[in-house]
Amino acid sequence: MQIFRYMIYIWETYEKEEETKKPGISRQKGFRYPPILPIVYYEGRQAWTAPLDFKSRILEGEMFARYIPDFHYHLVPLRNFSRQELLDKQDEISLIMLINKLQSLKDISSFRSLPADRLDAILRSSPDHIVDIIANILRAFLLRSNVPVDETEEVVGKVKEKDMGLLFANMDSIDIPAEQEKIKQERDALQQERDAFQHAQEAFAKEKLELAAEKKVLEDKLKELASK
Repeated sequence: MQIFRYMIYIWETYEKEEETKKPGISRQKGFRYPPILPIVYYEGRQAWTAPLDFKSRILEGEMFARYIPDFHYHLVPLRNFSRQELLDKQDEISLIMLINKLQSLKDISSFRSLPADRLDAILRSSPDHIVDIIANILRAFLLRSNVPVDETEEVVGKVKEKDMGLLFANMDSIDIPAEQEKIKQERDALQQERDAFQHAQEAFAKEKLELAAEKKVLEDKLKELASK
């Protein structure tokens, strides 16, 4: 459904742009909207299980096929591409996909086994704005993995220098098991804080109810005394 919305937005934008150039053109019989090739880029480790056509998402889609929009989208599952296959393509998109294969700090060793000269060759021919995109993707991965900011910026700097061969050269000092244990401890501590806060809220609510009950008893006694 989201892909369908994107396609509508694209066609609406195209129509507005053409109307700006030549008012009334979209109402002419010969006016046509551009074709769109929908592509879904999937980075998950699990197999993609959703249907590839829009009609399958509509109740009784087969019965009403003539009356509902339908299209198929092209799926690009990252898990189906080996590192060697991506490296052989020697283009920026494949390099981004190689970096996206880094799902955890353990994957860094696999990345470092790739030929440095071939990685460098891709970056050397890449325009600066593409290099910036690659650097930002790598920065996001490292920060998400709780790599210290100074270490992260040092690694990202290698991308901007177009020196992929030394990308993770200085990360040997990072103790991956220790980092993972640190992350686990931080998560456990955060959960304990949440549990303590929830217990405090429950205790406060209970105490509030008890005070309200005591107040009601006192009010009833006061009314009883006043009636006498």
